[in-house]
Amino acid sequence: MLMAVESETEGENCVLLVNFNISRPDNAISPHQTAVTPSLVCQVIDGALAAGWKPKDKAPNFKFNYGLIRDCPYAD
Repeated sequence: MLMAVESETEGENCVLLVNFNISRPDNAISPHQTAVTPSLVCQVIDGALAAGWKPKDKAPNFKFNYGLIRDCPYAD
């Protein structure tokens, strides 16, 4: 599952591309209930900023891995 984040300011900005390292929740082969909440988005942005993402730079996309623990409703 991927998420894209970009600055709301006008002009060319560096887009943050986040890889959560899990499949989408609607995946029929391996379903799960992991949610991307506003709090999680804040954590991801803070982590990407600490890793060097500069949202207002005119740079290529910034790729950032943020592995989530998959919530599985079918676990024993």
